[in-house]
Amino acid sequence: MQFLSILCWLVLPGCFLAWQDPSDAPAGPTANNEYVGAWMSESVDKGRPVTQILIVSDTYFTTASFLTKDHHFLSTSGGTYKMEGDKMTVTIEFHSPDHYQVGKQHVLHTKPTETGYKLVARDGMVLGDWKRIDAGNKSQLAGLWYAAAYRNEAGDTVRTDYKVKTIKILSDSRFQWIAFDTISRKFVATAGGTYSITPTGYVESLEFYANADERIGKSLGFRYKLEGGNWTHTGKSSQGAPLYELWSKK
Repeated sequence: MQFLSILCWLVLPGCFLAWQDPSDAPAGPTANNEYVGAWMSESVDKGRPVTQILIVSDTYFTTASFLTKDHHFLSTSGGTYKMEGDKMTVTIEFHSPDHYQVGKQHVLHTKPTETGYKLVARDGMVLGDWKRIDAGNKSQLAGLWYAAAYRNEAGDTVRTDYKVKTIKILSDSRFQWIAFDTISRKFVATAGGTYSITPTGYVESLEFYANADERIGKSLGFRYKLEGGNWTHTGKSSQGAPLYELWSKK
C-alpha cells in the first residue's frame, strides 16, 4: 500500500475521507483498553520505506511518520478519540502538514487482523495495517502528560506558556512529545523514540526529531520523581543544556 493511502486521514492535507461536524459526534465510551499502547505500520513512499508509530492512551492518540532508513521526520498529528463498538471517532488537536485540519473530526472503523488491527475509512479504503508494539498498561509512566512548568537559566521555576501547549504521551516502551500553538493552531516541534526506566533514572532514546536530524540516535538520561499526578525530571536536554521539567496528568 502506498504511503499516501495510509496517512491521508491523519497527516496529509486535503485528503480527509470522513469529516463530520463535532456536534454530530456519537455518544458512548471514551476509551477502549483493547487499543491502548504502541503500534507500528510500514509502507513505501516514492520508493522509500516509511515507518509510522501510533501511541494510544485511554482518550488520546498521536501518530508520527519517518523514513525507515535514516529516521528523517516526515509528519505528525494527534488528538482525542472515542470508541463506540468498532467505530473510532477522532478529533484532531495538532496536525503538522496543515493546521487548518485542527478541530475536525473523522470516523474510522477498526478491523482485527492476525497481528493487530486495520483502520478502515467509510469508503472501504484501508488506512494502515497496525501491529502492536506493547500494551501500554505496565509502565508507571504510561499515559498522557502535559508540560506544567520548567526551570529557567536563573533557576526560577516558571509555569509553561499555555499559548504553546506541550504534551508527552508514553506507552510501555515508546514516547513522543509534541508542542503546538493553541492560538494559531500551528505545529511547533516534536521528537520521539523509545524509553526505559533504570535503577538510576529514566532514559530516552531518540528515533526521530523534527528539523534536527543530528539529534537522532542520542540517549538522554534523567533523574525523575513521581508524586501524585506530577512527574518531575532533571538532567540535560538533547543540546546539553540543564533541564528541569514538571509534567502533570489531567
